[in-house]
Amino acid sequence: KVAIVEGDDMLGRLDEFLQQGETLHHLESGESISHVRDDITAVNAYLGAGAAARGLARGADIVICGRIADASLIVACMLHSAGWAQRAEELDLPLHSPIETWAPDDVENPLDVVAGWTLAGHLIECGAQVTGGNSSDWASIEDLVDVGYPVAESHIDGSCVITKPEGSGGRVDRRVVVEQLLYEIGDPARYLTPDCVLDITAVTLADAGENRVLVQGARGSARPSRLKVSAAHRDGWFATANLLVPGPDA
Repeated sequence: KVAIVEGDDMLGRLDEFLQQGETLHHLESGESISHVRDDITAVNAYLGAGAAARGLARGADIVICGRIADASLIVACMLHSAGWAQRAEELDLPLHSPIETWAPDDVENPLDVVAGWTLAGHLIECGAQVTGGNSSDWASIEDLVDVGYPVAESHIDGSCVITKPEGSGGRVDRRVVVEQLLYEIGDPARYLTPDCVLDITAVTLADAGENRVLVQGARGSARPSRLKVSAAHRDGWFATANLLVPGPDA
C-alpha cells in the first residue's frame, strides 16, 4: 500500500500568494521573491511530519512525499510508532494540525518529545556524517572508507541512542555526535522546523557503550506560523562545486 503526500509544490500558486501580499522574503537577504518572478522554475515548501505519519496510520507500507523536512521523516515514523497518528485519525484531527496536539493526555510535555524526535532525525539525516564522516578527528577514525550508516534508536519519551551496525567502519562517540549536532542549525536555541522549534542548548550526550551515544534533553516550542520554502530561478549559466573537509590537517 502506497500513500502520497502532496501540497509542497507552490509554483502554480505563486502569483496568488504574491497578490495576497505575501512577499516570500529571502531568509538571509530579506529580498522579496517578486524581483525574480519571471525566472522562477520551482517553489517548494518544506512540509512537516503530519501527513506522512497519517499515511502510515492508514496502513501504508510506503509513503512518497514531495519536499519534506529531513528530520520530519523520523518524526513521522515516531508519530506512528508511538500511536499519536492513530489517535489523530480517531479524533479526525486535520492532517496539518500541530502534531503535539495528537499526543495522548498522559504525555506531560509533548513539544519536548517532538523536539527529541526532531533531534534524532537531524543527527542521522546526513547519513555517515554522524558515524565519523563529518568529524574533524577523521584521520584517527578506523576504516572510514567502509563507514557504517547510522541507526537512531528513538524512544517515545524523545530520547534516542545513536549507533551503527556492528562490524562496520567509522565511529560513534560523544565527540563525533556533538559535531553533527551543531551542523547546519543556525541559532541553537531556535532551530526552525515545520514540526517544532528545537532548542538544543540543554541537550546532553553521553557515551553508552561501544559506538553508542545517549542523547537527551531536547526542548521544543510551537512550530513557526509559516513554512520555509525552497525556490529556484534561472540566472544565466553558472556552475560551482564545493567540498568541505573540516578540522586541522585537512
